[in-house]
Amino acid sequence: MTTYFPVEPANLAQMLTARAAATPEPVRFYHLGDGDEPTATMTFPELDRAARATAAHLARVTRPGERALLLYAPGLEFVVAYYGCLYAGVIAVPVAPPQPNKLADSLARLASIVRNSGAELLLTSADIEPLLTPVLAEAEGFAQVRTVVTDRIEAAEADDYRDPGLTGDTIAHLQYSSGSTGEPKGVALTHGNVLANLRLVTGKIGHGVGVAWLPTFHDMGLLSMVTYPVYSDSTVISMSPLAFVQRPARWIAAMSRYKATHTVAPNFSFALAVRRVPRDQVERYDLSALRVALCGAEPVRVDTMDTFAEHFGAAGFDAHSLFPCYGLAEATLLVTGGPAGSGLTTVEVDPTALAKGRVEPVAGGRRLVASGELNDAYELVLTDPDTHTPLPDGQVGEICLRGDSIGLGYWDAPEATADTFAATVAGRTGHFLRTGDLGFVHENQLYVTGRRKDLIIVDGYNHYPSDLEASAMAAHPALRPDRCVAFQVLDGETPALVLVAELDRGQTPDDADKLEIIAAVRRAVGEHNGLRLDDVVLVTAGSIPLTSSGKVRRFIVRDQYRDGALTPLP
Repeated sequence: MTTYFPVEPANLAQMLTARAAATPEPVRFYHLGDGDEPTATMTFPELDRAARATAAHLARVTRPGERALLLYAPGLEFVVAYYGCLYAGVIAVPVAPPQPNKLADSLARLASIVRNSGAELLLTSADIEPLLTPVLAEAEGFAQVRTVVTDRIEAAEADDYRDPGLTGDTIAHLQYSSGSTGEPKGVALTHGNVLANLRLVTGKIGHGVGVAWLPTFHDMGLLSMVTYPVYSDSTVISMSPLAFVQRPARWIAAMSRYKATHTVAPNFSFALAVRRVPRDQVERYDLSALRVALCGAEPVRVDTMDTFAEHFGAAGFDAHSLFPCYGLAEATLLVTGGPAGSGLTTVEVDPTALAKGRVEPVAGGRRLVASGELNDAYELVLTDPDTHTPLPDGQVGEICLRGDSIGLGYWDAPEATADTFAATVAGRTGHFLRTGDLGFVHENQLYVTGRRKDLIIVDGYNHYPSDLEASAMAAHPALRPDRCVAFQVLDGETPALVLVAELDRGQTPDDADKLEIIAAVRRAVGEHNGLRLDDVVLVTAGSIPLTSSGKVRRFIVRDQYRDGALTPLP
């Protein structure tokens, strides 16, 4: 086993303790509170002592194995609270803060997590607590929840810390799904699971300086901004998602200023940076130090990656640093990616054959981007979703996994756990994780084609919503590039193919030529996907509901359409 310590830590508390002793001086965590300047910093020893103080305090108000919600604004207070829970043996439950503009939905989701996890403790910060307390007092489902304000805990409490007997099998946290395919479910991840994934990630990208703006309650943000910096002895510069969305140039500027060696973000952020950083301003930045630009969490688009590389080439960005990857919370995070320095790996396939589940490379076909090479951390098998038998090369199947990063199951959901985490594969021993994702392997690279639950089936051919959405979003400049949903409605005798798209921000219903946009969308989907849309619905910016991690809630939009709850442009 490859290790990045003199002695591999048995748990995450040992990981931080070892780093604090070995690397006492450098600042390893910077938070850019306004997106531009550091407002908080922390060394490993400072984090270690703050975590011990938090853990000692928790030992007086709860017991190891109990669950605690972590509800924080972006910043380093979350980092302290997370490690405080780890040190105390309390199971951390990172959650998204309620959104004021979507308060009812946010509180309903939070209440469902409280109900499922059985959490009776909520950790938060002094600036959030006075805003949160009256809201929770009026809402249902929070009567049993007590609040602890962690940044009011005295540092001297660290002297009272006692190890509760942590092992690699101790549950570290519950990672709740973002809810894009249904009600949130909490993946139980042990210290050992997280350490196994950190070994894989560090082996792929090494250590260095990272810049990220992802929410830390999301699996990608939690690993890249909270645990990976400690395991890999790296520095991380963070900012809030809002700071990035308001001005994407902040992400580029931070990478330039701090000489970032790696960054991680979903596909839409690369596209947004191109749109919002004018070409004549690119040369003011220096991205020459960047060696790994991870892209995951949503479908990776070849044109987005190519455009980003070309646009920021004048800033020294090397296209070989592009690092599409695949992962999921059930496997802690990373499954495949890289190798680093290889850039995009693509293959052109016959789209008609692909719609039938066959992979037939052909020049001039549909160009797909790989999500990275297979590795020894997982046994990966592509299976027939109905028979659970392995498929031969050249066919699309469900991605099934076995490895040390895979969690114990869903918290307090035995049936869902058995269905997802305890699958059997014909001819293989042991249990496999059914990811629900479809894909194929070509030349040792994994290509992810879509979610099985999202498949659109027309005349026996399989179509992926993300493909239709990509065609539609590129059809007209008035459409928002990352807010489009395609789905089938199966209520009638004949399935109806529907596409809902948002206008881009800055576009008003009065400015938009509705008939022209709809015609362009229909034409693009017909030409690129060979399908006829039964209905195209245009809505204003902000209408399509999102998960806590920013993914479109496809099934919610479908239900809204079916119930007549959407508000189309007049």
